[in-house]
Amino acid sequence: MGRRPNNKPGSPQGNCKVAGTLRRAVRRVAGTLRRAVRKVAGTLRRPVRKVAGTLRRAVRRVAGTLRRAVRKVAGTLRRAVRKVAGTLRRAVRKVAGTLRRAVRKVAGTLRRAVRKVAGTLRRAVRKVAGTLRRAVRKVAGTLRRAVRKVAGTLRRAVRKVAGTLRRAVRKVAGTLRRAVRKVAGTLRRAVRKVAGTLRRAVRKVAGTLRRAVRKVAGTLRRAVRKVAGTLRRAVRKVAGTLRRAVRRTARNPDLPPAALGECLLLLLPQEDFAVLLAPPPHARAFQAT
Repeated sequence: MGRRPNNKPGSPQGNCKVAGTLRRAVRRVAGTLRRAVRKVAGTLRRPVRKVAGTLRRAVRRVAGTLRRAVRKVAGTLRRAVRKVAGTLRRAVRKVAGTLRRAVRKVAGTLRRAVRKVAGTLRRAVRKVAGTLRRAVRKVAGTLRRAVRKVAGTLRRAVRKVAGTLRRAVRKVAGTLRRAVRKVAGTLRRAVRKVAGTLRRAVRKVAGTLRRAVRKVAGTLRRAVRKVAGTLRRAVRKVAGTLRRAVRRTARNPDLPPAALGECLLLLLPQEDFAVLLAPPPHARAFQAT
């Protein structure tokens, strides 16, 4: 008949059984920890991706609205500038046409007056030519005086017309300058208002984005802290259970210290359990006997 296997704690078969149970326990705990970490990582990935996608979509929408608003404002400004330029062109053309017509009228009147005077002078000269030299001299004197008077009157008339034209041109130029200044001021005010609204909109969007990012970061920090706390508590529990198991096996008088050291070396490094590998007092007494 064959011998039965000695499964007592002091025998080599009992020591190997204890080491196998400890290995299986440690592997189970490590597998549960891995699965818990993977679940937490999977649950965190989905909300982070959702938040990132919503932030991207919000930024794109805000950028599109800003682009459309800027394009509309630019189009309105272009149309307003074109209208003002067209009105200014038309006004300048009208003023130039009126000035041309006035100058032509004045030149025509002057030409007609000169022609009339020349005709009268010719007729008078022909009449006076038939008379005596004295009459000619008298007529010449009278003609000189008349010519001087006509020239003076013509000079005064020309000066008056030139002065009126200068004043009219100055008035028109002043009105045009005032109109251009008013239009430029209105355009500046409109551009400043649009720029202020755009700045305020951009600041509001940036503040909302900052607050959303801070909220997401706070939730992520809290989730990471919770996961780290749960992992710490699980590791502490596993370490406590291992310490209690090692202490219980070390207090067993039937288990020799050498077998306990071999089991611990199979599971974990020696430097982590240097204190636990020290033989207890009852083991020292057992060695002495």
